[in-house]
Amino acid sequence: MRVWLILITVLITSGCKTIDYSPHVYDTPTEAMRVIYQTLEEQQDDHTPYNLEVSESKIVVFYSERASLVGVIGKGAGVERKFIRYSSIGKVTLRLKNKWYTIILATVNGHELLHVHTADIESAERFIDAIETMRHHVVIKSFSQ
Repeated sequence: MRVWLILITVLITSGCKTIDYSPHVYDTPTEAMRVIYQTLEEQQDDHTPYNLEVSESKIVVFYSERASLVGVIGKGAGVERKFIRYSSIGKVTLRLKNKWYTIILATVNGHELLHVHTADIESAERFIDAIETMRHHVVIKSFSQ
């Protein structure tokens, strides 16, 4: 069993290149929220949200369940919700695979919260900057109260 886990991990991570990036904080949270909304709205195929909410404290993304799952016993057409507080984001990773840039938002413990895909490095960097801005904004806001 352990051999299978190692093999699967190697297959999943092969071909991915992690890119180092030092984020810059936007001047206002309003601009950062706009970038987050726009980037998530532009996701392709199965990653396109059904509905989307971006606020000063969290991101809520709603996905329609895939039509392929409707035939599975116990599954019906519905909506999957991902709820992400900026304060729960511990690590942001940028990867390149097959000419697509993937931003992975994860907790401090490494639990992956969300994958965001972009076609160009500039969009990926803008999104990371926006996430950092909101994380910074939440910390400052919590200390000022």
